[in-house]
Amino acid sequence: MNLWMAIPGIPKIKNGYNPATWVLEVTSSSAEIQLKIDFAQIYVNSTLYQVNENLIKELSIPPSCSKDLFFPTKYAQPFIIQCKAYLWKQH
Repeated sequence: MNLWMAIPGIPKIKNGYNPATWVLEVTSSSAEIQLKIDFAQIYVNSTLYQVNENLIKELSIPPSCSKDLFFPTKYAQPFIIQCKAYLWKQH
């Protein structure tokens, strides 16, 4: 069960309904006003927030055996290849 479904007053998602649309609808500012709740505060106080914060901290520290990224050139492709791609798209 996700964080939003555990909040009293939030309508349950209907079978076959797009989950992204449902989340946008139930977390809208009008829904916050109607339900008299602050979704941002609920999230900050949730275990999901703590898990995400810990994961961010963990993934922000590179492994000791890793090396800095190095790119030999400024661009991914040479200028002539970029021109060909641009002209092909315009054609």
